[in-house]
Amino acid sequence: SFDEFETDTAIGGEKLMLLNGHTRYLSDMNHNDLPYYARNISPTNELLFESKELDITLYNMLTFHIPDHSETPLLETFNDFENAVPYWRQNDLDLTSEIKYAGARSNRISEYSSTFEYPLDSLQWKGSHKLLVQCSLFCYVTDKTSTKIIISLENNEDTYFWKAFEIDRYIKAYSNWWPVSFDVTIPKEDLRADSRLKVYVWNNDNQTVYIDNFGINIIDLPVPG
Repeated sequence: SFDEFETDTAIGGEKLMLLNGHTRYLSDMNHNDLPYYARNISPTNELLFESKELDITLYNMLTFHIPDHSETPLLETFNDFENAVPYWRQNDLDLTSEIKYAGARSNRISEYSSTFEYPLDSLQWKGSHKLLVQCSLFCYVTDKTSTKIIISLENNEDTYFWKAFEIDRYIKAYSNWWPVSFDVTIPKEDLRADSRLKVYVWNNDNQTVYIDNFGINIIDLPVPG
């Protein structure tokens, strides 16, 4: 599996990667569930076979790009909902001690969660590098929900980037805490002046939803090549 794969094995031999859209669908996975190296394939890798009709591609993997702790974050933030945190907007009325993952409080979401908002012009990042936004949190829901985690980019004119991740697909059993993690890659050329990054949870069906220990990293990521 992707989780069991080690990039330093099969030294001296070929490392082949098969991407099959049909089996991914049967496994209830989407593109974002693939590991970073499978979603961002270096152009140095050799495409051996491709069928758009079958939704299958096969690569001879010569290079793997896997973000890790060697990539120094441009920004790290963590909200455990115990105290005020810079760049987070939150309503104290939505903080509760009735159900929490850790500490004394969590964020019960009526419609919108506490929101992280950051001015991207203040980041110092290089040349043609990309921004990698990594998010992790714990979620608690009592029933099936269409609640989404939202990552957006906006300036004074409009919201020009908006991506949603449904949390229900990460929940293995209701009325329990489950970890949720995902990332988004943003090319520098897609950014507009005076942009703000927003990350929040949108409870759009009024289910009972709690979140806790919400962490966000922004990483200056070299373009694979």
